[in-house]
Amino acid sequence: MKNLLATSFGALTYRPSVTVLLAITFLCLGTLNAQDKKEMAEKALTDKTIKAWPQFRISDDNLGSFGKTEIQSPKVLWKYPTGDVIESSAAVMDGLVFIGGHAKKMHAIDAATGELKWKFEVGGWVRASPSVVDGTVYFGADDNKFYALDAKTGEKKWDFPLGEGGEQSSPAIVDGVVYFGAFDNFVYALDAKTGKQKWKFDARASMLSSPCVNDSNLFISTYDGEIFCLDINNGKERWSKKFGAKAMFSSPAVANGVVFFTSYDFHVYALKADDGAEVWKYKTGNAIFSSPAVVDGLVYVGSNDNHLYALQANDGTLKWKSDLQGAVFSSPSVTEKSLYVGSSDGHLYAVDRSNGEIRWKQLVK
Repeated sequence: MKNLLATSFGALTYRPSVTVLLAITFLCLGTLNAQDKKEMAEKALTDKTIKAWPQFRISDDNLGSFGKTEIQSPKVLWKYPTGDVIESSAAVMDGLVFIGGHAKKMHAIDAATGELKWKFEVGGWVRASPSVVDGTVYFGADDNKFYALDAKTGEKKWDFPLGEGGEQSSPAIVDGVVYFGAFDNFVYALDAKTGKQKWKFDARASMLSSPCVNDSNLFISTYDGEIFCLDINNGKERWSKKFGAKAMFSSPAVANGVVFFTSYDFHVYALKADDGAEVWKYKTGNAIFSSPAVVDGLVYVGSNDNHLYALQANDGTLKWKSDLQGAVFSSPSVTEKSLYVGSSDGHLYAVDRSNGEIRWKQLVK
C-alpha cells in the first residue's frame, strides 16, 4: 500500500507492514520534550485526550497506552500518497504527521488536511518510525545514516554515519540523548543536539527492536534472539539473555520492575528488569512480531496465529484471546476501555479490553 491513511482513530500500525493508520483527533499545538513524554505516559489513563504521539509506542518505556478517548464510529478522513510501501508507524506532533517509507523520503503532512508541508530525501528506505522531541525529527535510513531534521522546516540539523545495513530501530530520546539499534550490530547513544557519539555497544547481531528506556536501563532485543540490559550512562552491559528463537522483532516494554517482550519462537516473555531472571513465559500458536502493551496489570499482544491475547502481567495466565482473522503483526494501543490494533486481514479492530469482544472493525484500503 502506497497511501498514508488518516482515520478518526489511528497511530496503529505494524512492523513489518504496508499500511499506516494515523490519529488526527488527539493532537495539540504544544511541543513535547523528554519530561513532557514522561508525564504524558504516567497520566495516560487519566487524561481525556492525548497531547501527541511523538514516537513508536508513544513513550520511552513502550507501554502503548494513551488515554480515555474512545472511537465509536471510524471513518477515513484523508489519505496521502507517499509513493511506495510504508513499514512503520507515524509520529504526530504540533499538528504534523511525520512518516517515512520505501520512497526514500521523510514526509511532514498537515494532520488536519493531509497536505504535504515538506519532504526530505535520503539515500535509502526509511523503515523505522521517527521520533519527534524538542522540535527535532530523529530517524535512520538504509543509506547507513541517522538524521536529525528541523520539525517545522525539514532542514537537516545533522547526520551520523553508521556501518553497513542501515538503521531500522525507532529511536528513544531521553535527557538529551538519542538511543537506537542498527543493522551494523551496534546500539548507539548520540547527543541529541549535535549528533556526537557518546557511546556504542556491540550487540553481536542486527536489531529491528526499538530500545526501551526505564530509569538508567536500556532494554533491546536482537535479530539473533538475545535481549540486553545496558547502562544508559556508558553503554555497559548489565545483563543479557539468549533464547532459542530465530529472531526477536518486537520492542520490549517495562512495568513494575518487569520487562515484557515477544519472540519468533511463539512466546511472550516476562523477565525481572534488574537481573533478567525469568518470571514467566506464554506460548502462542505462531511467531510473534507484535510489541506488547502493558496496562493495569495486563499484557496485550498480537500473534501470527491470528489472535490478540490478554495475559496477566504477574504470572502470564490467559485472560482472553480474540480471533482477528489474520496474522496480527501490529502492536496494540490501549485506551481505558478498548484496544486498537491492525490485522493482516486488512481491518483495523477495536476490541473490548475486559473480554476480548470485537467492538467494530474498519476495512482499510
